[in-house]
Amino acid sequence: MAEINDMGLLLRRIPFSETSLILHLLTENHGRIALMAKGARRAKSPFRASLMEYCSLQLTWRSGRTGMGTLTEVTRVTSLLHENKWLAGMEIQTIAAQLFHEGDPHGFLQLQQALMLLQQRDARMGMLMGIWHLLQNNGWIGDMNHCWRCANLLQDRAVMLWHEGELCCRQCAISGFVIHAGIRKSITLAAGHPLLRMHDEDLQLWQQCIMNLLRIHGIRWQPNDYL
Repeated sequence: MAEINDMGLLLRRIPFSETSLILHLLTENHGRIALMAKGARRAKSPFRASLMEYCSLQLTWRSGRTGMGTLTEVTRVTSLLHENKWLAGMEIQTIAAQLFHEGDPHGFLQLQQALMLLQQRDARMGMLMGIWHLLQNNGWIGDMNHCWRCANLLQDRAVMLWHEGELCCRQCAISGFVIHAGIRKSITLAAGHPLLRMHDEDLQLWQQCIMNLLRIHGIRWQPNDYL
């Protein structure tokens, strides 16, 4: 079998037998794949030092005749997160692992960009911004100045409601979380302004909106208390 080369990000590793691992990765040109890393659990395995989350990896593998490929070489290229952001990065990675399924052609750039957004911010806001970025690129999030149901442009000071995973005007929803103009503006600006800060109560509301949206799409997420 011919060898394949690509850049990748490690999503998860699953022990297989006493010495090997099954790896789930997002790759730049081949989407989400699963590879067998034979002997990767051995103390002297050349894979042990390179198979790291939150790093861009140069991968080489052989495709399987009927299923999973086999990893033959891996090199760590760039670290995307400082160690003090790894716990927050785990939350982003958890969402990415559920968003992108084996065979999906995309996901690598989205996760890479989400981790970079986290790296530039404090842990909690960076985590929310990174997850928001993933959902936005998946087409689940619309413009914060329009109702996502009727598409009407709203006034700057208009109060909107977050109802069943959508940002709605009061004509389209009569119940839900109240989303005032200040939160909408802050969320919009957050992507391009790493130094922007939000009040804790606004971050909590933003997190509730994300959790509600994920639940509507069948994704379970309960962020840990350390953030």
